[in-house]
Amino acid sequence: MTHALRIRPAAAADIPLIDALMAPQVRLGKLLPRTVVAADFLVACVGRRVVGAVCVTALSAGTAELGSLVVALRGRGIGRALVDAAMAEAAARGLGTVIALTDEVEFFERCGFSSASDTPWLRARTRRGLDSASPLRTADDVSSASEAKSATCAACSRLAACRQSMLVRRVAISVRSHA
Repeated sequence: MTHALRIRPAAAADIPLIDALMAPQVRLGKLLPRTVVAADFLVACVGRRVVGAVCVTALSAGTAELGSLVVALRGRGIGRALVDAAMAEAAARGLGTVIALTDEVEFFERCGFSSASDTPWLRARTRRGLDSASPLRTADDVSSASEAKSATCAACSRLAACRQSMLVRRVAISVRSHA
């Protein structure tokens, strides 16, 4: 019997499952360690099995970060389904810009993201004197998001070697009528 893929908000009972999905990617350096807060995550399920997760975190009044995207079964459209659900979640929250920090640039470009010239790790490296380059000026919401994330980057043990790209996607904000 085949079960359809379903995306839903994470529940407290999903936290250990999300942690287990993320752990190998954290060990490989593909994901940064993150405390899983169920309210910030969406999970992909096949039947009762959690096969993927993504975090949607508000960085400012208009910008969200899509982070910790992880799937157990690659090549089956689960990652794309999670990105689409995360975009819908951001729009429903009134967040019109979504950023992703990743080394999976081609995947995110296929999902409608565009590369940003600004990166939080470059801001953090410049402040710490590890790099003399200055981040390029970008749209205010992207620049604000990069600045907000740069504090996290500055505290990261991987800062000196980080080369993740920041990608951006705009979403139409959902307008709910109160009739």
